[in-house]
Amino acid sequence: YRQRYDTKTFLIKRVKKTVFPYIFWSFIGIGFNICMHNLQWNNVTIKYVITGLVNGGSIVTTYWFFMPLYAAYLAIPLFSAVEKEKRKSVYVYISVVGFLLNVLIPFAAKFTDWVPYNPGFRLFVNMSYLFYVVVGWLLHTQEIKRKDRIVIYILAILGLFTNKTFNGYNDVPCILYAIGVFVLIKQIAPKIMDVKWIRAIVVYLNKYTFGVYLLHWSVLKAVIRLTRVNEVSLIWRLLSPIGIVAVCVAIIWVIRKIPVLKHVVP
Repeated sequence: YRQRYDTKTFLIKRVKKTVFPYIFWSFIGIGFNICMHNLQWNNVTIKYVITGLVNGGSIVTTYWFFMPLYAAYLAIPLFSAVEKEKRKSVYVYISVVGFLLNVLIPFAAKFTDWVPYNPGFRLFVNMSYLFYVVVGWLLHTQEIKRKDRIVIYILAILGLFTNKTFNGYNDVPCILYAIGVFVLIKQIAPKIMDVKWIRAIVVYLNKYTFGVYLLHWSVLKAVIRLTRVNEVSLIWRLLSPIGIVAVCVAIIWVIRKIPVLKHVVP
């Protein structure tokens, strides 16, 4: 971002883009939960609202993502301050050491006392979800050789099949298959986007993605409550995402036509 504007402008843009909508739709989530009889009005106190906003997912379950997102936004000015010619080597160092100290050793220590683990001996600069920021930059900007992709895919498959046992976004299995998915999409995306009708759909939906994220939980819960659909049905699991996204896009389209509300679904 430093090539386009300063850090102050970057942070102001992030606040307008994500913080205001997050607060607005969290209040909508409170009202929705009351209407769905999942929350009693007398339980909605100032402490409840503040705690819910800080915790992220306690008001609207899927909003847990906002707190890690804000942490990433606050860290990006630090990461971007690394000189461009040194960025690759610094990020590789942070990724390798961070994976070893923050992920691999704590994971291995769960299974044996032979692996000593001290929570204070970590690379704090890329702990938790910040690890994905640095690794994501490397995967996005660096060319990955075929033999390296094969290794990544094998590790991703292992991670996928072990994730149910050792789940957690910052645990080894999830990190392995998350990296694999990212690399796979990077590899096949250019070919997929060459198909005109797919490109047209992706380009159209691109401007609705954040709005869909904000609305989809409420729409999904409302549909389930009103229709009493069988949530474990294979047909429901395969087709409902298409329907939910379509409904969300329609709602967003309407909201953006209203001058006062258009900024809550940027």
